[in-house]
Amino acid sequence: MHGGMGDMTLLRFARYSRYGFFSALGMFIGHYMAWICAGIMGAGAAIILGTAITNLDPGAVAYQALGTCGIIAVIIAGWTTSNPTIYRAGLAFSSLNPKWSREKSTIVVGVVTTIIACFPFVFSQLLGFVGIMGLMMAPVGAIIVAEHWLFPRIGLTRYWSQYKGNNTNWAAIITWLTALALSYVLEQSGVLHLFFLLIPIWIYSTIVYCLLSISMGAKTRFAESEIAEAAEASRRQEEKTFLDGLSKSSTQVSKEKSTIVVSVATYTAIASLVACLVIGVMAFVNNGDSGLHTPLLIATIIYFITATYVYLANTKNSKSDSESSTVANATQN
Repeated sequence: MHGGMGDMTLLRFARYSRYGFFSALGMFIGHYMAWICAGIMGAGAAIILGTAITNLDPGAVAYQALGTCGIIAVIIAGWTTSNPTIYRAGLAFSSLNPKWSREKSTIVVGVVTTIIACFPFVFSQLLGFVGIMGLMMAPVGAIIVAEHWLFPRIGLTRYWSQYKGNNTNWAAIITWLTALALSYVLEQSGVLHLFFLLIPIWIYSTIVYCLLSISMGAKTRFAESEIAEAAEASRRQEEKTFLDGLSKSSTQVSKEKSTIVVSVATYTAIASLVACLVIGVMAFVNNGDSGLHTPLLIATIIYFITATYVYLANTKNSKSDSESSTVANATQN
């Protein structure tokens, strides 16, 4: 998903380019470590229930490991994961139905996919499906990176197919189809497992797309491209100047001091997290004493309430600072 540039629908709103590192954090911490922890929990739940881990769904695993708190965690995890995914799907669907608003498209896609997800044959085969979906996106991500980032560095014209007046970028289509065919051959022949195909397919797609683009006219210089590149460079410089000025003015405006309530909520949220850690250690020492499920649930609820309050309070303060900075700049001008 990340290799296929699936995060671009959200990161296009980013104020700074360094926000792109959030994808790495989400992948290695939110996905990689989370899957390892889920595997450990699943193995433990299978031992407790005396069944095979393949017979358990996420709800059963979370409930056996964490009780009611686990069910809440599964719901929240599913919701936070589905939100950006449904948003991406809504954007794609709205491109097929331009007359529909973004909200309407997202709602329709969300309702349809929610109904489909209720069937066991879907969530029981989710891991393989996600792997195939991510692999299908990988060549597209390689094409995007090559076109946007690599082409200017090797003397090729970005968006050359558009400037040539083509309705279809055949270099991209051929690259994508051949990459999928190569993926199928490598996976079916047993050379590589499905989950390890991303890197070789990405490299293949990058090389093939560059070669095909060169043969189809990417080396040609277009007057429209020169104008567009100059406008893009100017826009980036203006954006950088604006953001630098905004950051500088924000530091000059004193931030409001946290109230006693916010401070108490902050320390309470931290204490709740520490309590969750202590409860986990106690469960390990006591060989999974089920009597710890209720304290864990209480600590989790307290954390969500206090942490949400602190977040909203800090967001309000940041907004006030930003408005003060804008007023100050307007006054100086």
